[in-house]
Amino acid sequence: RQESGMQDRGGTRPTVTRSRLVAGWRCEAEQGLVRIRHVSNGSPAGEAGLAPDDLLVALDGMQARADELDALLNRYRAGDTVQVHYLRDGMLRSAGMQLRAGPETTVWLEAADPARLRRWLGAPG
Repeated sequence: RQESGMQDRGGTRPTVTRSRLVAGWRCEAEQGLVRIRHVSNGSPAGEAGLAPDDLLVALDGMQARADELDALLNRYRAGDTVQVHYLRDGMLRSAGMQLRAGPETTVWLEAADPARLRRWLGAPG
């Protein structure tokens, strides 16, 4: 399954009902704004020309705030092209970025016989 977020460590049945989108950037909050810190090669953000230190301003004209970026991205589906507005060296720029579904990177295991597993682990019951 896909990870459900940065804190997902696996080990649980998936609760995500639709694909998590990937832009291919790592961002951090900077006074409520979004500063791009890393862009993965071959990612949607990289293909759109975004680069580290760009300041994300808006997606499709909607202000990109650090505390609302995930919610803003969740409006879209894999394959959607989003107009990204950003500042680089004081100049406002924009580019189209086609979002993708994230890779399946997280797994979970289920015992076919839970009682046998508990015995094997030495757990009570």
